[in-house]
Amino acid sequence: MPTRRASRGAAVLVALGLIVMARPTAADTVSLKNGDRLTGEIVHLVDGKLTLKTEYAGDVVIDWTKVASVSATRELPVILVDKSELRGKLDVTPDGKMQTTTPAGASATFGPEQVVAIAPPPPPPEFRYKGGINLGARIFDGSTNVKSATARVDLEGRVERVRGTLQGGWDYAEDEGDLTQRRTFGFMKLDMFLTKKLYAYTSAFFENDFSKQLQLRSVLSAGLGYQWVDEPGLAYFTEGGIAYIDEDRRRGAADTSDLAGRLAHKLDWVIVGPEKEKGPPRVTFFHAAEYLPSFEDDQDYLIRTRTGIRTALAEGWAALFEVDFDYDNKPEGDAEREETAYIFAVGYTFGN
Repeated sequence: MPTRRASRGAAVLVALGLIVMARPTAADTVSLKNGDRLTGEIVHLVDGKLTLKTEYAGDVVIDWTKVASVSATRELPVILVDKSELRGKLDVTPDGKMQTTTPAGASATFGPEQVVAIAPPPPPPEFRYKGGINLGARIFDGSTNVKSATARVDLEGRVERVRGTLQGGWDYAEDEGDLTQRRTFGFMKLDMFLTKKLYAYTSAFFENDFSKQLQLRSVLSAGLGYQWVDEPGLAYFTEGGIAYIDEDRRRGAADTSDLAGRLAHKLDWVIVGPEKEKGPPRVTFFHAAEYLPSFEDDQDYLIRTRTGIRTALAEGWAALFEVDFDYDNKPEGDAEREETAYIFAVGYTFGN
């Protein structure tokens, strides 16, 4: 059985616990210009409205122009009209002004009219994007009858740790009424950043090409990438992974599928910067390359490169010169190993 002394000790502990639980918790205080005082927990001051969480009325929203002063026993960030930030406990000075005090004892005094925010919620994640749409055409009607057209679309967006890329293209050409080229392709890639520079990616590429006798080439890939540089005027990354390649061919040729490696890199370099702040760069050089070596046949591989210069013409408009080079070491039938496209186009660019 427990002794009388043990019972008394337990009773004392229970009593102390009840006393601690019964003690009122320290509350923030809002003093209004009409003399009223409200107590609770300051949630935030945003857009001229102070939100106070109370036990008796839930969240109370108060017009900041009606507030004379506030005090808080916990540290709160305070944003002033000059965009400076103070952090500390909030007190009221004898002359009715507000004062922040840091744990180190440093203090700053200001009036409520100088305050624009208290404990503001974090801003929403910044969404960064850029892209362009380009169109080009050539028509020769005389001693030769040649027509060609091209279109390119590039989109890239990023929010926090996620980056997405969409690209597409269309090429068409005929000579003396005979079709010589009709090509359509699309590329999409999703990057998930594991650290500030290292990311995992998954991508898909689809292509239809008349000259290569391709009904559809599909390339599905996944791997890791490293963002070496990511600045407004310079961006460069490298990637490595594995890819599954499936080719459906025309004219009764045998379809093929293969497992391959994938190595890629991309460079965007602003050679001549914008004329005004936040304006578009005047001259940009870009280069992207992809190498797909087969795991099943060391003599079978694909290489794709895109290299070009984009020059600003007017607000949002740009001229594009691009060279696309494709190399298939084992093409089907009489198709050429190399294919080079020279693209001159005018387009609209956008971004933030």
